Amino acid sequence: MGLIRTAGGREWHPGERAAGYWLSCSAAQRLLASYGKAQVMTKESAVDVAVVGAGPYGLAATAYLRDAGLRVHTFGEGMGSWRTGMPSQMLLRSSLRASSIAHPRAGFRIEDWYAEVSRPISQPIPLQDFLDYASWWARKVVPDIDPRRVAQIWRTDVPDPGSKGFVLRLSDGALIAARRVVVALGFESSARWPDEVAAASPDQAVSHVADNLDLAGFAGRRLVVIGSGQSALESAAIAHEAGADVQIVSRSPQINWLSPMLAVGEKPPGLPRPPTDVGGVVTGWLAAAPDAYHLLPNRMRRWVQRGCLRPAGAHQLRARLADVPMHLARRVDKVRVVGEGEVHVALEGGELLTADHVLLGTGYNVDIRRFGLLSPELLAAVRCSEGMPQLRTGFESSVPGLHFLGSVAVHSFGPINRFITGTWYAGPGLTRRARGQRGPAWCFAFSVSPDTGTLEPRRWVSRRQSRS
Repeated sequence: MGLIRTAGGREWHPGERAAGYWLSCSAAQRLLASYGKAQVMTKESAVDVAVVGAGPYGLAATAYLRDAGLRVHTFGEGMGSWRTGMPSQMLLRSSLRASSIAHPRAGFRIEDWYAEVSRPISQPIPLQDFLDYASWWARKVVPDIDPRRVAQIWRTDVPDPGSKGFVLRLSDGALIAARRVVVALGFESSARWPDEVAAASPDQAVSHVADNLDLAGFAGRRLVVIGSGQSALESAAIAHEAGADVQIVSRSPQINWLSPMLAVGEKPPGLPRPPTDVGGVVTGWLAAAPDAYHLLPNRMRRWVQRGCLRPAGAHQLRARLADVPMHLARRVDKVRVVGEGEVHVALEGGELLTADHVLLGTGYNVDIRRFGLLSPELLAAVRCSEGMPQLRTGFESSVPGLHFLGSVAVHSFGPINRFITGTWYAGPGLTRRARGQRGPAWCFAFSVSPDTGTLEPRRWVSRRQSRS
């Protein structure tokens, strides 16, 4: 048999009494059988929570958990998918009030960053501004992000009788033990390739918007963009402004344009909408209250999702795309690479478009199986609906101690979880569950009360709770 080298440097043989160590003898034998010598953490140095992902949701989760006194180890490349999966010229669709990463204390909003670096507030917010803000936030709050990739997660026994914990195997072979695991990976490995273009992928002549960081490279080339959502329309606008010959194809009969972005401090006309920039009056408020959304039947949940996540473009893109030809209410029959550097896009009805490149703005299919992160046994134990885990209070899955944040939580806690503002609900909700605490009946997924201007999420508390 091999041995386990503990964090303190001691060599522990699996046959030795090890009540003070995190892994049981049987668990150690299973690990050693698979990986030979391995370094694991002792019970004293093991973490309470391992957070996998260092985007807005992973960062916010770490901040709230640590503020509650829990030991947290966060893995990932800070804002990795934002840096590698979005065009560098992008502008955020959300306004200033909905673009701050949640933190339990004041002083970490994007306005605070603009003030500290003496940079004028820009609205819409350039992607680079947001990335600089996120880096500033992370340096202050989570300076110890572990850049190693988590290769696999599985359950194992922990010293508490009858309880289970988790072991994470890292890319360098190291093993880390944790009582809870939070998966916050966003849209990683989720780019959607429709069937009609599957035969052309992957190819240098066909790509997804998630793969293009610098759209200026399409200058002087013929580009067909498929899709009518924000990512498709903005990519088309950036490429057009860079000098590309752009055409847009969409099966939608019209482009849904969002309302103009409000100036800082400006109040919206008409019925009040939540300060989340997500959805309409009714769908927006239901999405802004994830606890209320969680109580809805599936039919109503789908209605809210359609109202909040339908393909739409920011108002400022309308003028930028005024000169770009759009083929609306047209379905793509087939995309075929016919020669080096030439692609044919066959539309329903027989029209044929010729391009040097086809760019897919066809959205994302979020499915935890695509993460390739959970062991087969652990994955089988997670109850899912259409690839998304079925989550209960605190974003906890059917596997106790295993939590999912971000886009994979849309089915259970609503479309707000695809936006930055959702971190204001996710961070506190997760932390209450990890601490075993009851929370208010409802919490809203935004940070500033439109009435009081307080920095805490507004809550609706039941009468029973108000008397306790």
